[in-house]
Amino acid sequence: MTATTIRPVAIKIDEDTKLRVKRLADARQRTSHWLMREAITQYVDREEKREAFRQDALKAWEDFRSNGLHVTADEADAWMAQLEQGNDIEPPAGCPAALSLPRTKKSGRRKTCGGGDTSRRESTGTTTGRRTTR
Repeated sequence: MTATTIRPVAIKIDEDTKLRVKRLADARQRTSHWLMREAITQYVDREEKREAFRQDALKAWEDFRSNGLHVTADEADAWMAQLEQGNDIEPPAGCPAALSLPRTKKSGRRKTCGGGDTSRRESTGTTTGRRTTR
């Protein structure tokens, strides 16, 4: 394990914020320094998770645009309800996690959630993340 070098960093805050930090630090029986380090650490952790989520959403959107695989909200809800009941079932066919599902004998294409194949796009509204497409 490598040793982490800690270097001082100066920040400029207004007097009111400085007093608020001091009061809160006193109430928590901590130093202002500890409180500010903790606040920065929590903020950076939260924002890194938020950015990772955003990047995952962008990748999912690009994947959807390139291959058309999708799961409707009703299909996702039904699948999750089964999982909540303890049933270990496969994800819906249009789910990217289901790419390993067997192909149909007739066309050789993978089935999608609607029972069709990946060469056909559903004309009904489907949910992809927070967006609905038609």
